[in-house]
Amino acid sequence: MQITQEELRKIYEECGGDLQKISARLGVPLNEFPNTIMPPSHAGRRRIPPADIGHRPGWPSPKHIVAVRYCDGSWAISDQDKIDKAREHYEAGTHEMVTGRDRDWFVLFSIPRKKRCGARKFFAQESFN
Repeated sequence: MQITQEELRKIYEECGGDLQKISARLGVPLNEFPNTIMPPSHAGRRRIPPADIGHRPGWPSPKHIVAVRYCDGSWAISDQDKIDKAREHYEAGTHEMVTGRDRDWFVLFSIPRKKRCGARKFFAQESFN
C-alpha cells in the first residue's frame, strides 16, 4: 500500500487516531493494520526505555523482565518470542507473569515459582470458549 505521510496524517486526524476507523478507511483488516501502516504519531519511532526501568523497590528482580513497552505503544515484535515463551511457562505452572508500570512504561515479568502448580490455560484460545 502506498500512501504519503501527509495523506496518512490527514486520515489519522479525521479518524481521531482510532486505528479501527483508520484501517476501515484504508481497507486494511485491523489485525493486519499495524504491520501494514502505522499512524504518524507511531510511524518510524520506537521509544527507548530508561536504563533503570523495572528497578523499583519491592518489585521482582530485573533479571525476570521479559519485555518493556511505552504506555501508548505495543509490545515490540522483537520481544514476541520471549513473551510467547513466558506464556508457555505460565501455562505449564512453572512461572508467574506480572505486569507493572514504571513511570510511562509497562514492564512484563516472568518469575519462576518455587513450587510448580497445575497447568493453566489462561492464554490458550480454548480458555475463551
